[in-house]
Amino acid sequence: MNTPILPDFKSLGFSDAQVRDLNAISEKPCGIKVIAGIVAAGKISTARALMHQVLNASADTDSRPVRGIALMEDRLRFDIPGAHQFQFSHDQGGFDRTARIAMKCDPDIVFIEELQKGDQGALISQMVESGISVIMPLNAGSLTDIPKRLELFRFENFEQDHYFAGAVYQTLVAKLCTSCSTPMGESHLSADYQAAMDRLKSATQQAELPTVRIRNHDGCEHCHNGIEAMTVLAEVLNITPEIKDAFVTGDVIAVRTYMKNNAIPTLHQHAIEKIMSGEVDPIDAESRIGFLDGEAGTMRFDVKTLT
Repeated sequence: MNTPILPDFKSLGFSDAQVRDLNAISEKPCGIKVIAGIVAAGKISTARALMHQVLNASADTDSRPVRGIALMEDRLRFDIPGAHQFQFSHDQGGFDRTARIAMKCDPDIVFIEELQKGDQGALISQMVESGISVIMPLNAGSLTDIPKRLELFRFENFEQDHYFAGAVYQTLVAKLCTSCSTPMGESHLSADYQAAMDRLKSATQQAELPTVRIRNHDGCEHCHNGIEAMTVLAEVLNITPEIKDAFVTGDVIAVRTYMKNNAIPTLHQHAIEKIMSGEVDPIDAESRIGFLDGEAGTMRFDVKTLT
């Protein structure tokens, strides 16, 4: 096992507005905190950053200090000081046995690395009902797909007020090399790039895009194929009573309307913010989230409001 380098939300690529919502989620003493996305979307890194923030939030308030942390992993890879670590197998009954042992430690926080079996949700629901804060990555196709995915694992009692604390949906995209990426105006644009620029102009209602930069696929001595690192594209929902029912039922229109009315950046808007700042190539972004003027991207917004 390795001593972990726990990331913070900003270093992962979340915007200031998203960090505020993530901090609000971390301050909730109970409920499920779900980090969803497709495979290799950086979910575990965000989950660990959230766990770290939950601990900080507990230490910085007058609330009862955290009694303990239980980490449930299919293989033990990290050493979190003071945490109870449990390795579970995916054979028949392996998860249930490990979960029951973890609950006997009377933890305040349980981190569950992976769900694979269809009956794991009942025990996790028991944890939530007993007041435990559960932090959990989940493979899902969208933010509003999360409850439906959890039902497949037999999660129960979604209707409870504090069942869901918050939800994140994310993916990873290449972060442009600052040394060799080029301004859009200095680049010869292919038909694909020109089409992406047209969609970006439609989404932002801006005729000129002087801050957009293009990846140099040949790269330089400072990068690999024009990529400096990977960064998060995400949407973060702090689940309150006002939006709980729409989220639980997967009401896409109601959730999107709530996000728009409350200036909560969508996945598309977060991508556009990073494109407009020259951090992400528009073609790279569209390869991860689809057309920039599609879905939530068609909800007109002021780029300046996203930070």
